[in-house]
Amino acid sequence: MGQISFDLPPRSLRANARAGGHWSAAQKDKVAYHDHCVRVIQSIQWGPMTPGPVPVAVIAYYGPGERMSDLSDLGFLAKVPLDCLVECGVFQNDSPRFIKPFIADCQRDRTWPRLTVLWGQDVKRRYGL
Repeated sequence: MGQISFDLPPRSLRANARAGGHWSAAQKDKVAYHDHCVRVIQSIQWGPMTPGPVPVAVIAYYGPGERMSDLSDLGFLAKVPLDCLVECGVFQNDSPRFIKPFIADCQRDRTWPRLTVLWGQDVKRRYGL
């Protein structure tokens, strides 16, 4: 049903970087990344809102030499893009009532490190659901 890719968020928004830090230290990066995600979403012509529940997969693609995140870190990586997809009307909500199942995955891509969100039939095909 859909897929969209964003640049990977800055390191300050990743879970391990945030441990022990004050929330305001990453606020500037969060606002800038939010704006990036909204611009990417608004650059695509979307159909009607995706009704839930819908399967969603978040795939982080890392470039050569980049350390891959723990799977538990992918929730932090996906927070801003998922919130923006709701804000822009692509998803009704990003709660478990509307997104089910939620799949986190990591891959390597030498040419374009990114965060890709897949949903609907695209997730079912890729993961055999």
